[in-house]
Amino acid sequence: MVVVCAVVAYGSIWFQQQDDARKARDAELDALVADALRDPPPAEPAVALARDTPTELSAPEGLATAGPVASLEGGVRALALGARGCLQSWWMLDPRLRGVDLHLAIEPGGLSGARVSAHAEAPAAAAACLAAAAWGLDWSGLPEAPLDLDYSLDFDPDAAPDG
Repeated sequence: MVVVCAVVAYGSIWFQQQDDARKARDAELDALVADALRDPPPAEPAVALARDTPTELSAPEGLATAGPVASLEGGVRALALGARGCLQSWWMLDPRLRGVDLHLAIEPGGLSGARVSAHAEAPAAAAACLAAAAWGLDWSGLPEAPLDLDYSLDFDPDAAPDG
């Protein structure tokens, strides 16, 4: 009986300590969010980003592609869904981001090139993410002749994710 009471008391203390630690972490996060809301990022970044030279999106090594897309529209829709997380991470670095312009070069054999055409200095992680989203789709067989496709991926940070 004494052992059971000791175990229950110890368990109660341990759970209280865990709850206190969780409350402390939550308070720290609340403080960080409050600071971010109180001091919004500057209207212009400290270093202006050049917007005239494209960022090439190279095919990631060893990337497995999904099954073939049924149409160009379906491919663009799948690309937009896959790119939402990429744009979310980019937006966290640049809260003014509202989208990017992509250029896709598609041949009968599949995607032959991709680039972000309106932002010269896409963050490396966002560029790699966008490359995986574009090159991860099997575009083969869609155009009968080489096709250059320019597409604007809009981003609204307040919109609920699709899917």
